[in-house]
Amino acid sequence: SFEFADWRRVNRSILSHDNDALVFVDAAQTYDVIREAVAGLNDPYSTFLTPEEYRGRARGTTPANTTDTRGTAARSSSTSPAAGHYTAGVGLQLTDPLDGDEDLQVFAPVPNSPAEAAGIVPGDRVLRIDDVDLALARVSPDEAVALLRGPEGVPVRLAVRSVGGAGEVRDVEVRRANLAGPPVTWGVLDVVGRRTGYIRIHVFNERATDIVITALRRMQTDDVDAVVLDVRNCKGGVFQEAMVMASLFLKSPSSVIVQTIDGFGYQVTHTAQDQSACSPGCLLPLTPMAMLINGGSASSSEVLAVAMHDNRRAITVGTPSFGKGIIQHTVPLSDGSALTLTVGEFLSPKRTHVHHRGVAPDVLCEAAPRPNALQSDECVIAAVHALVDDPHGAAVGAHAEQG
Repeated sequence: SFEFADWRRVNRSILSHDNDALVFVDAAQTYDVIREAVAGLNDPYSTFLTPEEYRGRARGTTPANTTDTRGTAARSSSTSPAAGHYTAGVGLQLTDPLDGDEDLQVFAPVPNSPAEAAGIVPGDRVLRIDDVDLALARVSPDEAVALLRGPEGVPVRLAVRSVGGAGEVRDVEVRRANLAGPPVTWGVLDVVGRRTGYIRIHVFNERATDIVITALRRMQTDDVDAVVLDVRNCKGGVFQEAMVMASLFLKSPSSVIVQTIDGFGYQVTHTAQDQSACSPGCLLPLTPMAMLINGGSASSSEVLAVAMHDNRRAITVGTPSFGKGIIQHTVPLSDGSALTLTVGEFLSPKRTHVHHRGVAPDVLCEAAPRPNALQSDECVIAAVHALVDDPHGAAVGAHAEQG
């Protein structure tokens, strides 16, 4: 929920205690009270982060959802997030499953990570890390992320149950790597005989739009035939950055990017002319475009997807996106901890809800990303084929049937 009334209710509940009850003896007790307050919001996306968890989020090493509903009986020095202080990992974003399953669920592999290269996809379940049975040891997402960290170059063995199908379990060995990298990668490829600009967005941060502008200018000079924007497995980032990026592609200043509703019910329509990257549609205004999405595309990725799709600027190719159509603010606290709170919801330009629904693709492609072999990535090829067959985007809105 993002109703402001919920926060007022929880706040009154805490402050109604005797003053003596509000004098905490240590940080741990204070953190427990804050966690209880946040849990009272009944919003799985509003979370409290300890200083270590907040630093981990800045490094991109925390789970996708830090709300921990598991016990901590298995916690030890070997599974503590602080153990070893390693920053190398395999690039898995994990969460507790929503279907009652005991096994941790892959929200998404980090784009261009060892986990993605190994073929792990959103929805896969991780049963074991090296010799640790995660369900038996009641390992939380935080603890699992800590187990995945280690010295760079050292492999880790995973038992992974595939999503869908027969649910077979496979053993995967993944070599740990330093996951620090640019928010956007790009290049010009020859795909099915077409000179194709390819831009992959890993995270929407303060550097992302500048890199996209650089890429588009180079692609404009190279006279590309098509552009593929890839937000598969991108869990989002800064909401405002996604709107600024969308304005690069929309030709009319009055084009609606998204509409937002805050906790008081106040609604705002955000248009291309409200953003400041450059004049709307300033780069490659006539070049056919496609967006690649999947179940790991969330939040800011979905902002860009609905803006491009509803304005008929790009076709969407892949599988339905995650469906996190909410806006959050992170408030750093004085001791290095932080609160992440849901403060609003965004709707598509056509006023459709994204939250819990996601964005449906125009062209269905279920293949996993192939970051090390882009020219043979089935969804990249499907996107270019769709653009060749339909360069003016007549397929936009004709969503693929889901079987």
